[in-house]
Amino acid sequence: MEHQPTGTIENDLASRLEALLSQMAGVTIERFKVFLKDVPEKMSVVELKQILDFASEQVGIWEAAYSFSPAHSPNVDARSESEQWEQLWNTWSTLLLGPHSRGR
Repeated sequence: MEHQPTGTIENDLASRLEALLSQMAGVTIERFKVFLKDVPEKMSVVELKQILDFASEQVGIWEAAYSFSPAHSPNVDARSESEQWEQLWNTWSTLLLGPHSRGR
């Protein structure tokens, strides 16, 4: 399905993030990197916050997948995804909030 713009840049990014999230339970960091190729390099503060909110949701989704996996066979892929999303959140939050922002 081809993406149709919704008007403002912020609404457009929000709708694209929603569409990405609706496609699967958790979005892999690799899938998100492909998604980011179509996002303009210069983003507004609102758009950056949308990315951070999305990343925070992904940390939770992947942490839950890992936490609820069997103890004898932990979902190490989910653990890795969670860690990568958290790293992305920490890196991007520094852009928005400054170098003293840590943790979700």
